[in-house]
Amino acid sequence: MLQAVGRPPFEFMAEMPTRIMYHIGALYGLNALADCLKSINAFEVVYNGKVLHSKLKGGDFPQPGQVARQLKAAMSAEGKPTQ
Repeated sequence: MLQAVGRPPFEFMAEMPTRIMYHIGALYGLNALADCLKSINAFEVVYNGKVLHSKLKGGDFPQPGQVARQLKAAMSAEGKPTQ
């Protein structure tokens, strides 16, 4: 692919045949790290310091409309218009 655009291969690619297990191990480790980071994907929805939803605590996504209802309730409690 690099030859198609007229570029030389990267330096680490030259030693790949002699150190294939190191490269496979590094790729495995990076893949495991990427999978871990993708699975975390946690977040919190906060309004004026009040947690409306926490995927960190519950581990799940909010139901459709759940955050909107909680936000309207929190705003009503403060006397703010919800429209």
